[in-house]
This record gives sequence, structure tokens and C-alpha cells, in this order.
Amino acid sequence: REAARRERVSRLRRALNARVAGADESALPADALGTLLGVTAQAGMALYTLDESGSFALLASCGGLPVQLSAARFVVQSGELVLRHPAGLGDETLCRWEAAPRLARHDSTVTVLTIELVPLTMDGKPTALLVSIPKPSGPRLEKWLDAETAGLFLEGALARWQSSIRATEGRAHDHQTGLQRFEWFKEAFEIEVERSERYHQNLTLMLVDLTPCDDLPAGQREPLRLAVAAALRDSLRRLDQAFVSNRPGKFAAILTETGSDVAARVTERVRQAFSSRVGDLRRLNPRLAIGTASYPSDATHGDGLREMAEEALAEAVKSGRPIVAYGSIHSGEEK
Repeated sequence: REAARRERVSRLRRALNARVAGADESALPADALGTLLGVTAQAGMALYTLDESGSFALLASCGGLPVQLSAARFVVQSGELVLRHPAGLGDETLCRWEAAPRLARHDSTVTVLTIELVPLTMDGKPTALLVSIPKPSGPRLEKWLDAETAGLFLEGALARWQSSIRATEGRAHDHQTGLQRFEWFKEAFEIEVERSERYHQNLTLMLVDLTPCDDLPAGQREPLRLAVAAALRDSLRRLDQAFVSNRPGKFAAILTETGSDVAARVTERVRQAFSSRVGDLRRLNPRLAIGTASYPSDATHGDGLREMAEEALAEAVKSGRPIVAYGSIHSGEEK
């Protein structure tokens, strides 16, 4: 039995070390999770990352995930890991949220769900979570691999993945504004729409137009563009994404898990943050026009959502209203 365990550990190490330079590091979390699933004979696994608000976002999954897990959310509250069930079914406290890798098992009293949990550590603090789904009447994860080894393997994969992200930031980000370049928008947008469809979550697309911009000299145009970029960074959450177009004055943002009501507050924050940063360039009468469209209330697929956001932006530019949500165009309601 111990020899079999050592072989599984060696297999994990070989899988991580076998990745050659230049391989697609963005797939590393999913690849590592799939390798772990293969050596532990579990029904499925999911890997989550923790954001600054105390909520977890799904990073990768493999095998079979129960529907009741896909619709639920993990959060950290007062040092406890909590499972938040959908449809008002309530919350369940799972275990203490601590840095040391160890296995915690939870049999839900709300739904038919059995999960095993391993906190993962980055930079000395727990920042990710492995969720394992054992097969019915099957052995626990620790029969195949101890929690510490599983945790260290995934932590190594995450560290490598994060390093690859930092290494590519210079290519993905605009050096002047610090926002992502617009050529990355299409892929990011498709991923977030797919995530929203799969987990029945809201999503809002925000498009921003700055005027005057195109006809201004660089000494006036660039400070205004930087003010828009700073307003977006200050107003969006960590899991939201902001992009700058190669056309001066054009910006976009993807607001994850955000419906039209919350989006209205976010867009107003953007507008106010921009206004507070304009300074001496206020004499140019700079103006932001913002258009939004939300999934699924406005559209249920990505192309339609983008078209509706563009229509809302065009309405904002034409009408002089600073912010227009697509749903308000036909209802006459300003948001």
C-alpha cells in the first residue's frame, strides 16, 4: 500500500515537471487537477481561488460535479469556511479556514451532497480550495493520497501558473493605462459568458466612450484617458475586468456576477471617479458616455449581449445621458 502511495506521488511530480518551456501555462491548473483526479479515483474535483471579499471563484474542474455543488458558493466568514446554498436554502459551516493543508469532510444536511475539502496556501496564507467529490460508497481522498501531498502538488501548480501570468502581463496590458489590451477582450468575454450560463449567474457588459478625445493633442488626450482608466480600476472589483481599445476614448469592462441594479451603481461610481480626476482639464468639457447590457435579463448569449451594450452606448452618446442601460431604452426608465 505504501509503495502504491509513493508511486502516485511520483506520478504527480512527473506530471508537473514534464511541462516544457513554452507550453500553455494558462491550462496548468486544469491539467494539474486532472492529474490529481487520475491518481485518486475520485468522482470529480473542483479548484477555487479566494478573492479579497471572502468569496471563492471556480478556477478549474474535472470529472463529475454534482448540480447542487455547481449552484452553491463558498465564502469565508469570521474565519469559517461556509457553503452557501442557492434558492434560499441557507448556509452551512464546513470547517475552520486555516493555512495548514488537511482534509475536512462534509455531509450536507440541506442537500444530498458529500464533499472533501483541502485549503491551499500561497504566500503563507490560504488563498485557494480543493473540493473533492468521492464516488458513492467509494474511498476517501486520503486513502489514495494524504492531504498535505495533494495540497503541495496543487500549490506548486498554482504558483507556477501565477508566475506565468505575471510574466505575460507586459504583453496583455497597455503600458500607459495599465488596463488589459482590447485584443484580449473577446476571449475573456466568451469565458465569462460561458461561466454565467453554466452556473446561472448574472453578468454585465459595460462600454465606455470618452469625448472629446480623438481630436485632442496628446498632452490633453492622455491625461483624460488615464483618468478613465483610474476610474475603472477604482470602481471595479478584483474579479471584474477592464479593457482599453486601440481607438482613443473607447473602453470596456466585464462585470462578473452583476445584474442591472448593481451595474447601475458601479457605472455611477465610474462616472463620479472620473469627474473627480479631471482636474484642470475640466475646461475641455470632457464627458463619459456609458452603455450597459446584462445577462440574462437583456440577452442570453454573448453576441446579443455585446450588440445590446453597443446600442445602449449609442443611445447614451446620442441623447446626452451619461449612463444608459439597455433595458431602459424601450421602457423609458433611466438607470
